[in-house]
Amino acid sequence: MKENDDTKQALPFKDKINKTTIHPGVWIEQWKNDRGYVLAYSKYKTKRSKTCILFVHGGGFNKNQPRDPEYNALCYYLTHGTGYDTYCPDYTLAPNKRYPSQIVEILSIAEELSKTYKHIIIGGDSAGGTIALQTALVKPELFYSGFLLSAWIDLDGKYTHSYYTRAWNQRVKSGDPVFKEAPKKNIKDSKEEALNYLGEKELLDNPLANPILATTQMLAKLPPFIMFIGDNEVIRDGTLKLAGRAQKVHDSIFCYLYEGMWHDWLLYSQNTATVKGPHAQNVLIEFCKTKKRDNKMQFSYQPHNYEVTTVNCNIVI
Repeated sequence: MKENDDTKQALPFKDKINKTTIHPGVWIEQWKNDRGYVLAYSKYKTKRSKTCILFVHGGGFNKNQPRDPEYNALCYYLTHGTGYDTYCPDYTLAPNKRYPSQIVEILSIAEELSKTYKHIIIGGDSAGGTIALQTALVKPELFYSGFLLSAWIDLDGKYTHSYYTRAWNQRVKSGDPVFKEAPKKNIKDSKEEALNYLGEKELLDNPLANPILATTQMLAKLPPFIMFIGDNEVIRDGTLKLAGRAQKVHDSIFCYLYEGMWHDWLLYSQNTATVKGPHAQNVLIEFCKTKKRDNKMQFSYQPHNYEVTTVNCNIVI
């Protein structure tokens, strides 16, 4: 999304939402370049909800920030659709700090939010989804539920055959256009990026550091989670394998696979993913609004849109 797309025309409900900045040093210690802030979004003239959303942005652990237009727009959408306050922190990027510093920072923010809110929903995209999932695995009791958008689940790459099956093919324009290198190059580059975050190669075999290896005991303790992945994503198999394993020990893990969609497609619902992006946002918002009963999430929402092909992986995989 271009910078000037974040306008009132692109976000017609923007004037109904108050966006404020919690400045560096208040919740996260400042380290440089005015980083360490938290963006907070809330609806005007509404009673504060007992639930909030804590969203962790992606960017390979070493890029991006909450002020980027695509994350700013997504937080507006989440706040408008759910009515919940949404928080997006500017956590410390690698290699300025490495794992598990980012998890500690997100946990500290969640603990701060727990003083005000009864329920916290944690979510993230891409590498931010990795951190969100790692955080929930560390302290699952702190979160009411969670969501993952194109999450990077297999940091090693050796468990994700979709690096090959979803490789970009320029001639027929198929596969994941976000990662246009050859499969082995994509795996090599991704692994280097992961090690820039982890710091030690041995952590690729750690079930918390590399979530694809999370044990069934760890997965069984998670709060309810919904996962979104595009069928064309090179990292597709990581999410599907994790969801499949988690669903064997957990009644409230949901996964939606969107045909033809590329990495992080849900962030670009205003321009390039104009049908399936809003569709997935509707599913996500309804999930966030669904209440637990007996610690289970009775979630079955499926908006009617015959232009969209989705697979609820609870049934198929």
